[in-house]
Amino acid sequence: MFDLYALPNDFPGSSSLPKTSNPFQKVEHLEQEMGKDIGHKNFIPNLLVHEFEGLLYSDTQAFAAWFDASVVSILQADRNSFPSPEHINDNPLTAPSKRIRNCCDGYEKPLHSSLLAIDIGLDSIRQQCQHFNQWLLRLENIIP
Repeated sequence: MFDLYALPNDFPGSSSLPKTSNPFQKVEHLEQEMGKDIGHKNFIPNLLVHEFEGLLYSDTQAFAAWFDASVVSILQADRNSFPSPEHINDNPLTAPSKRIRNCCDGYEKPLHSSLLAIDIGLDSIRQQCQHFNQWLLRLENIIP
């Protein structure tokens, strides 16, 4: 699992990236190219649209258990500015992880992102994040 955000310039498909503002089209192109580059039938590539922390915007209420409850309204306002958590932008200053770190005092990415994902639950994340859900569906539909 890789984040689309800040991939290296030599990542497979980077040189032929479609000229579009649609992050899903970009990610799907790069996943296809990564799959070709790996060249193994059992490899199912997944790029998160922008970065992992975007998934955490699936339920901003979960942050209240770990941080001051006032952060929920800030994060929800961010979430409401985009069509889905996966759309939350990839600007180096306003990427999802930066937004969370700016309002959640003491946020430690490895610790809190895992705990928040558990609290939010896979069902909520799947409902809010279509690309991530599509990847999970592909995994679930593997025929042994």
